[in-house]
Amino acid sequence: AVERIELLRGPASTLFGSDALGGVFAIVTRDADNFFTPRSREEAQANPRQLTGGLSATRRGSDDSTTTTAWAAGRGVAADWVLHLSHGTGHGRDGWDPLERKRNAAMFKSGYTTNTGNRVSVNFQHFSEGVDSDAVAVLGYGRRFRNTDQLLGDDTRERNALGVLWDFVGDFPLASA
Repeated sequence: AVERIELLRGPASTLFGSDALGGVFAIVTRDADNFFTPRSREEAQANPRQLTGGLSATRRGSDDSTTTTAWAAGRGVAADWVLHLSHGTGHGRDGWDPLERKRNAAMFKSGYTTNTGNRVSVNFQHFSEGVDSDAVAVLGYGRRFRNTDQLLGDDTRERNALGVLWDFVGDFPLASA
């Protein structure tokens, strides 16, 4: 789902507040046009609707993880959309690290371009991750944990983001006093 990653360092990062003193990574996700070949407005009117999609699955042996990804994109004369879904599970590396990981991600982008060239787009992103761990199994039962039977961790995080963008083309009508 990622088209490119941009790194902002130095004075440009001050636009993002005090949390960005070391710099900013700007991750740009793919639009529907990235999945199709460019076409003129006349070609779009002759063949107004296009649809594409894909499914992939990967497995990594070192941590017994799997990732499944599905995506679809469509466009018409003036509107387009992209849907990207991903689900992953995994364990600790090489069996010595007793972790259980689950990760889900979803992205939906939709845009509409008017006859005047103005474009309005909406982007929704969801990310959730859960990690269950057993620290005693990693650190051992020796002297440090003589009276400890369990030292478990259950960490979760979730992020939802909604963005609305208006690309304005042309002269902006100013109100006169």
